[in-house]
Amino acid sequence: MLVGKALNVEKSDASATAGSGWFNVPTLSAATLGSNFTVSAWFYLAPDADNTGTDTNILRDYVFESADLDNYDVSFGTNDANGSTYVSWLGTTSGAQVAGTLSYGQWHHVAHVFSQSGTNTTLSVYINGVKIGATVSVPTANMNFASLSFGAARTGMRVFDGMIDEVAVWNRSLTPNEVLEAKQRGEASLALNADLAAAGKAFVSVETSDPVMGGTFGSGLYDLDQEIDIEAEPNPGHVFTDWTVPFNGRDEIFTHIVTGPLTVTAGFAQDTADNDGDGLTNYQEEVVYNTLSDDADSDDDLINDRAEVQDTQTNPLISQLAAVNYIIENLGSGAGPNDTVITRNESNNTLTVKLKPKSSTTLTVWSDLTPATPGTSAGQSSGDFLLQTPGTSDTTRFFRVEGVEP
Repeated sequence: MLVGKALNVEKSDASATAGSGWFNVPTLSAATLGSNFTVSAWFYLAPDADNTGTDTNILRDYVFESADLDNYDVSFGTNDANGSTYVSWLGTTSGAQVAGTLSYGQWHHVAHVFSQSGTNTTLSVYINGVKIGATVSVPTANMNFASLSFGAARTGMRVFDGMIDEVAVWNRSLTPNEVLEAKQRGEASLALNADLAAAGKAFVSVETSDPVMGGTFGSGLYDLDQEIDIEAEPNPGHVFTDWTVPFNGRDEIFTHIVTGPLTVTAGFAQDTADNDGDGLTNYQEEVVYNTLSDDADSDDDLINDRAEVQDTQTNPLISQLAAVNYIIENLGSGAGPNDTVITRNESNNTLTVKLKPKSSTTLTVWSDLTPATPGTSAGQSSGDFLLQTPGTSDTTRFFRVEGVEP
């Protein structure tokens, strides 16, 4: 950790390696840091940064980078001549990037959090305490940097023109709230190793059991005896369950008087209620199918959401009302009120029903559906006449049955 006055780094247009103030730490390598570590720093690119000329290597300014010519395992610096676009690299030139735009002439905080995930190393980038871009990854086997340079790229090129302060490297992956604390300590002019209690302050970390299920509010650096709000907010399709000790039993939102450092976690779970009574849980509606949890028929086509996703296999967000109305209007069109559709054989007292099945993909052109033999069967189920015949695996096909005279 570099604690004390800010480091003044100055570059020169004389060459890509001309400049002073930057330094290299040979003990910070892939071998010593492993796959779970964090690099952070405050940086200030001078408003009149010495970025004249045409050499790309001179124009760019680097806050830190791994000191190897063949990779950019750890890398953060500007990617344009005016110093507003910063790029974080992970891996080689074909590796992943996380880019963001920042104004020069101001202090900014950056943190690169590296974590092991299976056989890969992931990178999460935080600018001014907020995660930017997506988490990116490269094979851990490719992470082989030999040392880290601060205030320059690789072995001393692309020298930074401005100030760098509070440089810190952890041999573990910081949590999002730990990154926030590092940033807020700097804003309060408190070093990373400063005693917060002696300064009359404490950091409150409000965590979530699963960021996919819900988020929290209230994390921050506060004055002792300050009253703050702590809040849990479930994501759609989820519910808040409880807080960890000592706040278990509290509501989703409550007030707290800061008396010292605190870490509390909000619990969340899938919402298994069925608000609209359509047979789908609120979680299934809002997360799996994106339907309305307070409307049993999200697309108003007279078929409830559960029936569409499980029975008819139609899209519950695209109305099938035209098809439904057609079926209703033409139901039984093959036989009129005075047509004979059931005959009785008085000699053996049997009833005969003759039906003609048809199928269509357009609702305008219908073709006969010939019952397969074997495969077609008739019987009874709970007092109902049950006729079964093989259909088709085509989920977009419509069917109708016409009654015809036996």
